[in-house]
Amino acid sequence: MVVTIACFLVFLGVLVTMMASREAKKDSLGQRMPPERAKVAALALFVAGIGLFAWSLYLRTFA
Repeated sequence: MVVTIACFLVFLGVLVTMMASREAKKDSLGQRMPPERAKVAALALFVAGIGLFAWSLYLRTFA
């Protein structure tokens, strides 16, 4: 169950990144730059998912 939640959080972080970069405006070099809030939200979801997965792996290994 915890691994499923961790995978969902990682997937949600990737999805937020993809949606933000698709709607972002282009800079002077022609690259799309997503807004700062979207970067922070996606990073938080991604880190939470990886942390939850690592915690569940730790519990299965040592506890």
